[in-house]
Amino acid sequence: MKKLFIIILILVLLLLAAGAGYYYFIFSKTPTYAFTQIKKAYDTHDIELFKKYVDVDSFCEQTVDDYVTWISQSDLADTGTDVWSELGSSIAKGMIGLMKPQMVTEMKKGLLDSVENNSINSSSSQTYSLKDTISSLSNL
Repeated sequence: MKKLFIIILILVLLLLAAGAGYYYFIFSKTPTYAFTQIKKAYDTHDIELFKKYVDVDSFCEQTVDDYVTWISQSDLADTGTDVWSELGSSIAKGMIGLMKPQMVTEMKKGLLDSVENNSINSSSSQTYSLKDTISSLSNL
């Protein structure tokens, strides 16, 4: 009877160890877990946890690059051979190139403010919030 109890105890401990190993080595590396942690960071205003799961610098840089590419393809496309329109297009592209670092900085500040305060107190006409996006992504 004592041997059976020891065998059952060892099996239970092995199952618990296997479950903990699965959680740590497998589940904690999944996108579902990451989105859950991002939502938790947003809900608890934990900037460090948010930064652990979101590469804020790369995210903001890539988003601004995508936006600038979209603007240059849609609004600044050379539609004619007029010298003035080509000059205007070149000036606009140069100005956007000079503004990119400031755009990235402002986007990063807004993103982190959104996590810290769950809202942005900005003087701009647009406000950004991650509330709906993170909530929908975390319910995979």
